[in-house]
Amino acid sequence: VILFTFVFSIKVSGLPYKFDPRVGVIVEDLKGFPNQTQIKEIICLNNYSVYDKLTFKPEISLRKPLIESHNRSYYFVGEEIALNCSTYMNEKYKPHFEWTFPNNNTIRELKELVNKSLSISTLLIKKANLSDSGKYVCTICVQNLLESNVKNIEVKG
Repeated sequence: VILFTFVFSIKVSGLPYKFDPRVGVIVEDLKGFPNQTQIKEIICLNNYSVYDKLTFKPEISLRKPLIESHNRSYYFVGEEIALNCSTYMNEKYKPHFEWTFPNNNTIRELKELVNKSLSISTLLIKKANLSDSGKYVCTICVQNLLESNVKNIEVKG
């Protein structure tokens, strides 16, 4: 059993967490704390020894959004291109999606869907042309935090 102690002296037992060897401990969905950005450190105490403890300095960050298409990265002139940008997030936050694409003159539609913790933005290009080839960037923004991902699309003649 690991106890989490927050700097403002609140103790929490059984808080859901994951260990990722690339980044360390990930604590998810701190619903009981209205302003999570005020947490300066998390101290993990061992039940068997008062002296064994780990201290983590949390970094508040977003998951990288996932961009999906029709399982390919090339299209033909006149075809429809549909790109879905999705992210999982605590239900109390609604991400703002922003797309950047190579051809600003493209006729396009943007749709957003929120289903509990999954948020999706769909970019739909009705009739692709050669100038639609390039990098498509989906950026999500939540409470001054940004994260983005890139999908390269090629339109062939």
